[in-house]
Amino acid sequence: MQLFSHFIYETLPSLEETGSIDNGQARALMPAVLSEPYTMYQLLALSAMHTSYQHPEEANWHLEEARALQTQALCAFNNAHIEVTVDNCVSIMSFSTLIGLHALAEVAGNADVGAGGVLDGFVTYMNLHRGVRAIISQSWRFLNQTSVSPLLERTTSAIHHAFSSNGQTAVAVADRLSNLLDHADMSEESRQVCSAAASQLTVVYQTEPDVAKSSNQPPGSGLLWVFPINLSSEFTTLLSMRKPEALIILAHYAVLLHRRRRVWLVGNVGRILIEEISRFLGTFWRTYLDWPLAQSHGDT
Repeated sequence: MQLFSHFIYETLPSLEETGSIDNGQARALMPAVLSEPYTMYQLLALSAMHTSYQHPEEANWHLEEARALQTQALCAFNNAHIEVTVDNCVSIMSFSTLIGLHALAEVAGNADVGAGGVLDGFVTYMNLHRGVRAIISQSWRFLNQTSVSPLLERTTSAIHHAFSSNGQTAVAVADRLSNLLDHADMSEESRQVCSAAASQLTVVYQTEPDVAKSSNQPPGSGLLWVFPINLSSEFTTLLSMRKPEALIILAHYAVLLHRRRRVWLVGNVGRILIEEISRFLGTFWRTYLDWPLAQSHGDT
């Protein structure tokens, strides 16, 4: 009960830099979260992990608790032999999202203790988060018939609005990545895969408060999590192979993570990713990494 209360009053608000939550969103999702054991266990696991960040003197105990709860969540999910229906699709989507957030928090925790291998850990996280896409693709026709339908409509509206936005930073990022791919020494198939990822990232930038403008407005999560969910398996394979073009696209995504460094499950991941990518690629690719590096060492 303590972990559940902690999730409602502390963990859930902590996922936004503003420290506030969308009460309508919470009311829409919570009944579905409570309806399935696997989702409830994973919610408690994320709450335990958040507690470990808040109480570092007891971190090991809380992290062990988080691991045990996540193991229970995964066992419950695997044993359920689930077929997606209108009754369980919101629970499944919530479970997948919580798993992805938990994985990101683990990457951030390793980054903060200097465990190294943040790039490898982040690629693993992206593959996990991308798994949400497969589930949502099965659930989409059902989700529009559930209590989360208004949330989906708002997200769709935000995406449509993004295409009409011409933020200075979004335009600059799109131009830089387009120039990168125009001169890329790679197969046409790989170029198209990277182009699709760059286009998706541009949409995320378009929905952000403009990095190029001074603003006291903290960024919300917006469409930030849509990027890893929408990535193709071909793109994450290019990342695993350390293809420069894919890594540079990831570095530009990391800028947006860096803007949320005060969110506990992001932490220093954005800055460290940019630095690791820059060190790996060396000076030849520096033209495309100067801006991400500058952003990672600034206050934006």
